[in-house]
Amino acid sequence: FMKTKGFKNLKCNFCAFFNKNRVKLLVETALFFCGIIIGAICDVKNVSDDNIGYMNNFASAYKLQGVSSSEIFFRALISYLRIFAFIWLSGRFVFLIPLNLFSVAAKGFGLGFTISYLIRWSGFGGIIFGFLILFAQNIIFIPVMLIYSVYQLNFVLEYGRIKQNGALFKQTKRLIVSDIKISAAVIATAIVCCCIEAYIIPSLIMPMC
Repeated sequence: FMKTKGFKNLKCNFCAFFNKNRVKLLVETALFFCGIIIGAICDVKNVSDDNIGYMNNFASAYKLQGVSSSEIFFRALISYLRIFAFIWLSGRFVFLIPLNLFSVAAKGFGLGFTISYLIRWSGFGGIIFGFLILFAQNIIFIPVMLIYSVYQLNFVLEYGRIKQNGALFKQTKRLIVSDIKISAAVIATAIVCCCIEAYIIPSLIMPMC
């Protein structure tokens, strides 16, 4: 019963968050997809035979030598935490809000560039390859990133309002504790994504290399 009640409360909180921040979420999502489009266009302009050859060599080496799962995990963790760190920093000062928007667009740019590159490298096989290496972790990571971006936008605005109104201790404490909890949940999500990327995806793509 308690688990059911807790799930309902979580669902209600999410629904309230989405309803309250619909416009901000749409803006963040639009920036993300703009990044994807720009990344794909940039790949089309910069593709070369040398790059395609490099990708073929990489695939061959991956099949022959394999890649350490722990190395993949830590590289992925650094990449995810870098994005979240920039978004977190944007929630400290109002003038850093552009850093929030840039981080979301940059993630989209990276995905767009990678997907376009893989398609040029191997055609339909590149689509399948890209789906295998990108979908599982990003279907978790991207929604969390967008929600966290909006949360940090709200955080910096609310924190500034509280300070202007006298910075009441209880209000400030509530806001900071909430930020710590949300950030911890985001880090936990990043770790889950890293586990998928390091320990599940390699076994899926090995037959294609």
